[in-house]
Amino acid sequence: MITLTNRLGATLTMQMTMSIDETGHTMQIDSERLAHGDGSIFCGESVEPRSFTAKGSLYYADKTINRVKIDELNQFLRYAPIEVDRGDGRNILARKKSFVSKWLDDDIEVELTIEFEALDPYFYGSPVTVEQTVTTADTIAIASLGEAYPVITLDITGSCTDPTLTCDGQSIIVAGTYTTGKIIIDSKRMRATYEGAGIIGSMNDSWLNSSFLITKDSTSIAFSATGSYSIDITIDFRPRFL
Repeated sequence: MITLTNRLGATLTMQMTMSIDETGHTMQIDSERLAHGDGSIFCGESVEPRSFTAKGSLYYADKTINRVKIDELNQFLRYAPIEVDRGDGRNILARKKSFVSKWLDDDIEVELTIEFEALDPYFYGSPVTVEQTVTTADTIAIASLGEAYPVITLDITGSCTDPTLTCDGQSIIVAGTYTTGKIIIDSKRMRATYEGAGIIGSMNDSWLNSSFLITKDSTSIAFSATGSYSIDITIDFRPRFL
């Protein structure tokens, strides 16, 4: 069954006669035409916003109830974005693009088609939190079925210099010395703070250029720093899937 959650946190479970069958995606391929010769040069690619449709039938065998249910659904969908759960553990955030109802059999049945547009084209799994305390260079085990840009919190007691995290050839390096307090690095929104103050100027170039992506094959993140410290590391992420 399809379960919807709107911006207010309200949930609505649709009848079993409603389904989402197709959830394909398209790619935007950027290129530049050659000044001389044939073809173009590849310049990059990105996943386009995703459209998908929930369709089926609402059948309560009563025209008055049908009207009430349609009104309730329309009102519910006004509070976008809507988190759409198909019941497979992977949800997507979308907005209603069209709403078409066809009334049948003296209005006791309604054929319903709702088209959604997801500006973020990814489906997301359940949130994952990994926690570990380190007092020296160490490795933090992770497990992800999909890919994710994590939020990493370093809750520092003591003093550490140049805290560094590496994973699959990627790195996060926070230049400088940090005493008791919290560093928060959000690799999705590209934000970095220490005790609430921005420290984006202390971040390494590779993170600024490419962020820090956990893939489905990632198994661990290595931590290192100099100094005398105890750091509670929290890694929060939500795996995403195409």
